[in-house]
Formats: sequence, C-alpha cells, structure tokens
Amino acid sequence: MTKSPSIKTAEIDKYENFDLHQLEIALKKLQQEPASSATKASIRAARQALRQRQRLIKAQVMEFEQTNDHHLLVFDSTDNFSKIAGHSVLFYTLTIADRIHRRYSVKNDSDDYSRSEDGVVSVRALEQLELQLAEINIFPDRKLSTEELHFYKLPKVYSDEQIAKLRDRSHQDVERITSIILPLSPIPELYTLILEMNRLLYNNCKRISDTLARETLVRPMIMDADEILVSYLNFANAKPSSGIVHRPTDSTYTSTGQTTKPQSTQAQNLLNLLLYTRNLRNNLANIENLRLIHHRELCDILERLVEIERVTAREYAKQRRKDQQKATTTND
Repeated sequence: MTKSPSIKTAEIDKYENFDLHQLEIALKKLQQEPASSATKASIRAARQALRQRQRLIKAQVMEFEQTNDHHLLVFDSTDNFSKIAGHSVLFYTLTIADRIHRRYSVKNDSDDYSRSEDGVVSVRALEQLELQLAEINIFPDRKLSTEELHFYKLPKVYSDEQIAKLRDRSHQDVERITSIILPLSPIPELYTLILEMNRLLYNNCKRISDTLARETLVRPMIMDADEILVSYLNFANAKPSSGIVHRPTDSTYTSTGQTTKPQSTQAQNLLNLLLYTRNLRNNLANIENLRLIHHRELCDILERLVEIERVTAREYAKQRRKDQQKATTTND
C-alpha cells in the first residue's frame, strides 16, 4: 500500500452527510478535474470518506444479520454492485435464487471488519432483482429500507434451528465441490496453507489501484499462486507410479545445487510447487519495495509461503527417496 500524506480531518468532515452514492459521484467529479496538489488532496479525502461509509454500512448490515430471521437484506456497494451477507446469504442462495433463475457465487468475506462468516454474494441490477422477488411474493419492507440498505420481507420466519440447517446445507455444497476437485488430500496441512495464501494474495492484490503495477507485477504473481495450487492438485490426484520414473520437463536443480535425477510424476509436481513458491516469494520483494501491500498483510502472505516451501521441500525429499528405491528395485 503506497504511503500518502496524512489527510486533514476537516477535508473528510465535509462529506459527513453524504451517502455512498453521493460520495461516489463526488469522487468521480474530482477525478475529472485538472491534476493539482489540492485536487489530489481532495481525492484522498473523498476516498477515505467512501471507505468509512462502506465500513459503516457493513457494520449496520452485520448487526442486523445477527438476529435476522425473516428478511433478505441487500446493501449497496460501489460501481453499481450490491451485496448480500450474513443470514441473508443463506436465505438467498438456498431458498430464493433458484426460484427466480438467478446465478450466484458465494465468496469468502475478504473484509477485515464486520466479517460475514456465511460469505458474501454480489448482485447487479437491483431493480430487476426486486421485480423478480415480487413474482414470488417477496416485497420491499419500506419501513426499514434506506438509500443504501434494501430490506425484503420473507414469507416465513426462520427459527434458529432452521437457520442452522440452512448453514449445514451450504457447508455440504462446499464439501461436495471439494470432494470432486480433491478426492483425497495427502498433505492436508499443505493444502490449507496454499488456499490461505491464495486468498490473502488475491484480496490484497485487488486493492492495488496502480494500473502499471497491476499489469506488470500483480498478474504474474496471481498466475504463480494459481500454479502452486494446480501443482498440488496434480500431485494429490496423481496415481502412484508403478516403478516407472520420468525425467523432469526442464533443467532443474535440487536445494543442494545438483541436477535432479529421473523422478516420478508426483515428485515433479512437488518440484513445480516448490519452484513456483520460491518465485512468488522473490517477486514479493518488489511489492514490498514499492509499498504496494501493507507490511502486516505482506508478512502474513510471506509467512505462509515460507511454510509452504518448508513442507513441500520435506515431502519432495521423501518422494525422491521413494523414487530412487523403486528405480533400484526395477534395475535389480
């Protein structure tokens, strides 16, 4: 995250009575003005006010969702998107979306404030959604709704037990997807670390606003992180070799600097994982140098990469010993 001069409180206070949409309009107008130090200061203040407004909205949403038992709450976000969080995610995905033929994707909540443990769903075209909801007798609750928060009264009240069952169904869907992608995880610790690292990297990289950095530095890192996950899945789903070993696809070296000997598919996938991990860790050096990600968040990513490398190196050494034993047995 790039460092910027401190923003004076008075510059933010003038946006105190602006709602989210008014702040977005104000920011876009400022961005169209000729560049100057005063304009840049105003843009920083408007962005800060916008972030504060988003935090306030999310806090209001999650406070309501703690005891929500008969409303669908849709709250406004930026760039014409709206979102659903908390219990409303369960109501929407498991009882509503299929009925109105709406596709959806539940994503982990990447916010470090007022987090939704049930994930977040993004929606576009709120007016169209409202019409579709009306077709199944779900109508706006005008008493609760505001310019930023849109409440829709559900036909039934859900008990705590029913909400818990909906959550269980949601988790079962995730588990079913995981079982298809990864029938058996031979190293659960490594798989968990890779997933956590990917989420941290993606959520921090998407906050980088610098276009040049996104095109030149961020894209290769996201691709490396994806290759790390794919390499693990290839390793985990590979059938055990029946004594046949394969030569690496390119010239690679072990941690001791010696050229690798012929090795199995499992070992090659682990080696790929190791090389992509080291490459990603090295690329993060420039991210730190340019202050594109906050130091605390960067440390979290690096700590997981170091642990991924440690576990992978250990498992790679084990696999190489197995390969050498098989090769010896075959030669005999």
